[in-house]
Amino acid sequence: MKIIGSVESRTMTSPGRSPNRDTISNLSEFLPEILVSIAKLCTSIHDYISFRGVCRSFRSAATLENFDREWTGRLPWLMLVSRGRIKEEESKEILDRNYTRVADLVDLFEKKTYKIANFPPLDRSMYPSSKGWILCFSSADIYLTHPVWRIRIYLPGLETFPPETDESPISISKIVLSDSPAVKTDLLVMVIWGEKNQLGFCRPGDDSWTVMDSSEVPFCDIIYHKRKLYAVDSESRVVECDVHGKNPVQLRQVFSMPPARDDVDPSPPHGTYYLVESLGEILIVDRQTYSVETVLFKVYGFDLMDGCTDRRKEIRDLGNRALFVGSNSSFSVDLSKRDGVKRSNGVKRSHSSLPVAFSSQLDDVKPNCIYFTDHSVRTNGLDNGVFCLSDMKTERYIVRCDICAFPTWVLPSF
Repeated sequence: MKIIGSVESRTMTSPGRSPNRDTISNLSEFLPEILVSIAKLCTSIHDYISFRGVCRSFRSAATLENFDREWTGRLPWLMLVSRGRIKEEESKEILDRNYTRVADLVDLFEKKTYKIANFPPLDRSMYPSSKGWILCFSSADIYLTHPVWRIRIYLPGLETFPPETDESPISISKIVLSDSPAVKTDLLVMVIWGEKNQLGFCRPGDDSWTVMDSSEVPFCDIIYHKRKLYAVDSESRVVECDVHGKNPVQLRQVFSMPPARDDVDPSPPHGTYYLVESLGEILIVDRQTYSVETVLFKVYGFDLMDGCTDRRKEIRDLGNRALFVGSNSSFSVDLSKRDGVKRSNGVKRSHSSLPVAFSSQLDDVKPNCIYFTDHSVRTNGLDNGVFCLSDMKTERYIVRCDICAFPTWVLPSF
């Protein structure tokens, strides 16, 4: 069992000295096509920002179009949000929502931890993420923010959802974006919302959220695949919605897992399901939990074009892929891509800014594994770890006790 401890404070700017004027003059003479070729090799956001900052010609080459946002070998950040210090003159009885918050972004590739001070506070315990963007929401505001650019894209307020029968505060547990807000103007934001975990969507600028057809069974996860929304519920049924079609609120069931055999296991574990797009197909990930610990993962594949709503195959070997699940929109990383051209040019990354426990555990992300974080009130944020499909074993790590929100995987992108 590993323990994630305190981290060293670093800003989100890339390290390195600024080049002098003579150097800039020489670098600016590179042919534009050469600069574009170099820019396309940058896979780290920090390296990309550093490249843009060299001079005007480098900045012209380093456009968002030349940054390979869809590269499947990029490793995620693990975001840990903790309380910041309050001013001495403030009352000790200050409410929790008035505390400042600090976000630590643990970069699994760079082997560094970056600290974001004055991270947006919220009166919930979750920061859902999708495509590198983070959803921040409270009773007053709801918006998307980017950990590097720190810009905000405001969305309709939570009060625009239909009121729930028990009058409990409305929350959002999952989010998926149709694309990055940095490159797409017709952005669609899809969510799982409310105590009953229903589906909804909006576009920036809308006055209210659009609610999809209701379901008696709560949804667990959502994914945007080939311009359609797919969602899996707690009974492992998958529904499809053509969110760009004539009826964007209609749900159609496309798959259902065969029922569990209660005679084999009369007290089955509590389970939740995830949808992950990997190598062009959709996977169903079954996470099984006894008491407050995850004990097993199973991965299934199914064919949307098959026409059979209950035919699936269990996948016991992911090859060079690793899956990341939690309160983030689930994703897959192709680790074989990290050994090609888009690696770190053979430079060994320093571990000096990682916690000691992190340095040993995440020295390298392993293939055929599922990296999971906790996002259940039942387990109080303590159920985090790595599950290996090869030997069916789990290596757990305990997130340090001062965090005030569930840990979240953030896939760095623009």
